[in-house]
Amino acid sequence: MRTEYYTTVNQFYGFYNTVYYSCDMENDYNEKMDGCGDNPKGKHYELTKYNEYQTDLCKEWVDIVKGQLEFATGNVIRSIRYKRLDSPRFYNFETDKLVAIIDFRINALKRWCFITKPEKFNEYLNEHYSSRSGFCSFIPNCIGEFKQKYYKEYKTNKEREYNNLFNVMLEFYLECQVDFETDVNDNLIYWIDDELPNYMELVDDEQ
Repeated sequence: MRTEYYTTVNQFYGFYNTVYYSCDMENDYNEKMDGCGDNPKGKHYELTKYNEYQTDLCKEWVDIVKGQLEFATGNVIRSIRYKRLDSPRFYNFETDKLVAIIDFRINALKRWCFITKPEKFNEYLNEHYSSRSGFCSFIPNCIGEFKQKYYKEYKTNKEREYNNLFNVMLEFYLECQVDFETDVNDNLIYWIDDELPNYMELVDDEQ
């Protein structure tokens, strides 16, 4: 089965004041160019190809995750590829969401969450899907209720709700298999250092 999977904020940071993008990034780059004597007088570098930068970084993120999954256990995911980036109009309560297409084995995913790692999955649900001030969860926060909802949606074939549950299970599986903090984000930082100049252009200073 193929489904759209929305990553969580913990897995993809987005572009609002994160290591993927901030105003300091342009300032630091200009200071570096000044130090090298590469900034002509009256000009500075700007990230003018911002949309291209966002898309290429997202694709690189997916490629790094894909590489990590080559060593995954559980035989769950067949393939993963980038589809798009969804950005909110305002960043007050949301951040960017990277959308990937994941081709996965349903029975293997169920086995991983319900049989292989039930205690850990229960902890994950409790940590990430418990309602609290400012957040109302529509996902059960314990494995027993989650399984009941899963099989109910499976029987009634409420596709949207069913896919929401798959998304949670895929989130959990990826958390178990991929080191997002170190392997993914550290590699992305190296990628940014190498590729950022390709998206920068010299522009005139404002008078």
